[in-house]
Amino acid sequence: MELFKNLGYILVCSADTNDVHMLRGLLTGNQFGVQTCSTFYALMAQIKRQIPRIIILDSTVSIENVAELCALRDSDPYIGSMQILCIAPIVNVKEESELFQCGIDGIIYSPMSSSQVINRVNVAFERSIYLEEREGFEKLLFSLTSAYDARETNNSGHPERVAQTSRRLGRRLGLSETDQTILYKGGMLHDIGMIKVPRDIMYKHGALDTNEYEIVKTHTIWGERLCSPVRSLEKVLPLVRHHHEMMDGSGYPDGLKGKQIPELARIVAICEVFDALQSERPHRPAMKLEEAIECLQHQAKRNLLDPDFVKEFVEMMHDENDV
Repeated sequence: MELFKNLGYILVCSADTNDVHMLRGLLTGNQFGVQTCSTFYALMAQIKRQIPRIIILDSTVSIENVAELCALRDSDPYIGSMQILCIAPIVNVKEESELFQCGIDGIIYSPMSSSQVINRVNVAFERSIYLEEREGFEKLLFSLTSAYDARETNNSGHPERVAQTSRRLGRRLGLSETDQTILYKGGMLHDIGMIKVPRDIMYKHGALDTNEYEIVKTHTIWGERLCSPVRSLEKVLPLVRHHHEMMDGSGYPDGLKGKQIPELARIVAICEVFDALQSERPHRPAMKLEEAIECLQHQAKRNLLDPDFVKEFVEMMHDENDV
């Protein structure tokens, strides 16, 4: 058990004092740090103070609250590696199914045995450490994006703005928390391939010639290549590669047309164009809100951007800015 020593703690939420004593004694005796609480409210408060590596819940926590906790974990990158285990009767198939549908990571069957508890906890610790290491690669790419973005004096903060706006639009469209997270990551990483574009092209004053523009277009492919080794970004890759595709097929890199373009890439494309329009460029000043909105609507009418998503985006901008 030395592998897990000082690598986080287990938070047990149970109103059954016998189970609490049993779990505390067993886990502490096997070198796991343990904290306990008896209500879901106390559990949420404890998570805000110190993030546990594993949470063990019993029937004290309702199915609705289990689902809320899983959704929070899956949407918050800071607790994404946290594992959620539930104690459930071995004969209650319905309850077990409902818990897994909520998104928990494992079941500890009651009545509990020492070997079963330790086995489940060991597996959960190993998975949590794996996820934490995987997330480290994601954070490295985000840091690389931020470092590149810091050089952009005229457009600093572009990735974060695109990421946040994409997630808000996804929420407005009723997309799942998972898709909203993919939109955020795609927004953050959509231009990471720009680090492969020569500086003299990136900062050129005036129009690019044909060869220079072809080089700039490769940033979508380079971005996909940079992100592809990170398995957790698999669903983000289409956003990185295809955020410059156009509905009429005139975009790049693959000339996809209409619904061939992944839905989430079409969302990021709108948010990326909007932020670019509102940012100062060497050849033009930043557009005001209504000017940028009119430009988006014009591009939708020309069948460049998804018209349905543009309509929702415009309504979102009006709602957020009281226009």
